[in-house]
Amino acid sequence: MSKPPYAAIAARLLRDAPTASRPGAAALQRSLSTIERAQSARRRKVRWQRAALGVALAAASVVVVVGARHLAPGAVSTRAGEAKISVSALQGSGASVVDLAEKRAVLRAGLELAAGSRIETTDGGTAALRLSTGTLLTIDGQSRVTLEARGTLQHFSLQSGGLDARVAKLEPGARFVVQTPDAEIEVRGTQFHLSVLEQPEPCAPLARTRLVVREGVVEVRSSTGVVRVGAGERWPSSCEERVVDVKLPQPAPAVALDADARHGTRPPAPPPAPAAVALQVPGTRPATAAFEPPEHASGSALSEQTELFAAASKAARAGDSVKALTLYSKLIEAYPSSGLRENAIAERMRLLRQGSPAAARREASLYLSLYPNGFGKPEAERILASP
Repeated sequence: MSKPPYAAIAARLLRDAPTASRPGAAALQRSLSTIERAQSARRRKVRWQRAALGVALAAASVVVVVGARHLAPGAVSTRAGEAKISVSALQGSGASVVDLAEKRAVLRAGLELAAGSRIETTDGGTAALRLSTGTLLTIDGQSRVTLEARGTLQHFSLQSGGLDARVAKLEPGARFVVQTPDAEIEVRGTQFHLSVLEQPEPCAPLARTRLVVREGVVEVRSSTGVVRVGAGERWPSSCEERVVDVKLPQPAPAVALDADARHGTRPPAPPPAPAAVALQVPGTRPATAAFEPPEHASGSALSEQTELFAAASKAARAGDSVKALTLYSKLIEAYPSSGLRENAIAERMRLLRQGSPAAARREASLYLSLYPNGFGKPEAERILASP
């Protein structure tokens, strides 16, 4: 083994030094030994530092692997700035989730969703998603929705079917976007229903997307340009001609009381039941309160649902509570698996609270029995607790 370079330099300097200043052989040997020991100690220190670094890296790798293996099934790592998205409620059966590797699993309440997850619902079932930001999404039956991103950009893709959204107010810089096959919807805090038809309709032959805005403003970007759709409006606007026309029943005539009834010995006979309300949607079959829902939720049926809800909301804003209540009831009875059913019951609950507290409490009880964890739970509980 060759001597360290510093030792060789020191030896050369000592050899070349003047004779008078040269140390003795013993002193020279001691100096060289001291230099060699110092160099050896330095090499050992470097080796120990490298070994310690290797051990630390190996330990960190073990911690990461063990931690990943001990994550609970279905757990999703959420980085800072990402919204946590989980399944809050399910109605019906058959809904599933498909991951990036195309592995399918049964969708269950409480499951947290990772970016890339695709939700698929069946004909008779819906799925409700809750974001940690406060946003609520209800996926209609027979729909396919993919969670593309959940960070500052909350991005969903609706391939087929429909969804109902109550988007909470976004933080500065955050975005909420829903992509469809032929349009892109972006909002900053609003309520809307979005659907994708199987085939375009004559009113909008270039678009399969249908949008109904209940609150706020939605920006729609498509091949035809960029438009802003406000509350009570829809897109495409060319499909707004199909209006729901409801013929309301005439007020029931006053009931004459006989002598016993006037003196309180017998309660008055109840008034006759009002006639069934006829519902006629141009382009669809007429119906009464007892008509049956369609066997399959086709694109046309989804369009009819949104039209009913939009017409009811418009009547409510105009102060026509009777017409609004009637239309909401038609939607509930005709489409029991609709993603708008929960919203319709909640709206009925709010309208009834204004003029009939007892009926509002009954509607609130119905809402809680169907949607125990729904978005309207706090309001339903307040109605039930009110005198």
